[in-house]
Amino acid sequence: MPSKKKPSFLLYVNDNVLVDELSDEDAGKLFKAVFAFADHGEDRSEELDPLPRMVYKRMTRYIAENTLAYYEKCEKIRQMAMEREQRRRESL
Repeated sequence: MPSKKKPSFLLYVNDNVLVDELSDEDAGKLFKAVFAFADHGEDRSEELDPLPRMVYKRMTRYIAENTLAYYEKCEKIRQMAMEREQRRRESL
């Protein structure tokens, strides 16, 4: 992964039906684990009880997919900028 970290991640409103089934304590542990995953790639799923672990795995799958798409888009934009700069230099 590039050295510059992605500054955000997405959560989906549809997951609220799952989070609503958790106790406040489990929801807090879930979100701390989700932030650890999104920020450091740290997997804390084993620290969670079964239901919050299921929600965690769903959320982190989306986060991983969206992060990959973000970096792919960044790379595509970088490549287009390099090609544009190359064409500009060639036209001088």
